[in-house]
Amino acid sequence: MEVVEEAMKNVKFNSKMNEDSKKQAVSCMRTLVKKYKVIRARMLIVLSCEQKYFTELLSFVQSKSQGEFEEDGERFFASFKELKSDKSGRSQIEVVAEPSRFRDLSEFMSKKLPTGALEMVEEAIINNTIGDIDEVNVMEPREDFNAEEDAQNDKANKGKAAEK
Repeated sequence: MEVVEEAMKNVKFNSKMNEDSKKQAVSCMRTLVKKYKVIRARMLIVLSCEQKYFTELLSFVQSKSQGEFEEDGERFFASFKELKSDKSGRSQIEVVAEPSRFRDLSEFMSKKLPTGALEMVEEAIINNTIGDIDEVNVMEPREDFNAEEDAQNDKANKGKAAEK
């Protein structure tokens, strides 16, 4: 934890007692991802639907896994693979997604696929070659990070969001 605390100090992250802790943790992680060579742990999710909706589901997953990056610089899904149909004949796709994508994915499934279902199989997929954060002594910085410039951009973005 000392490494994370030191990294938080380096990016000048201050916690606020009157704000939601989850929101602050996500904000802190976004800042750490910008400065250091770290990423949020991803989720492993299985999507299933009746065979007649499978083409629509597969098209959605493929379109969000390739091509343009989203506004935050990430792809909607990091990866996906088609699974065999389950015992009831429902088609399945396994996706690895950023935690911030879960709500969007859930909305797509409920609005576009009437009989679709999603199941979170694993909440945190960690790269085992890197190891646990508690065992790391140094967080390697990214070369192109400027803490002051990043803070100014965040303030400007918050001002634009408040205007809306």
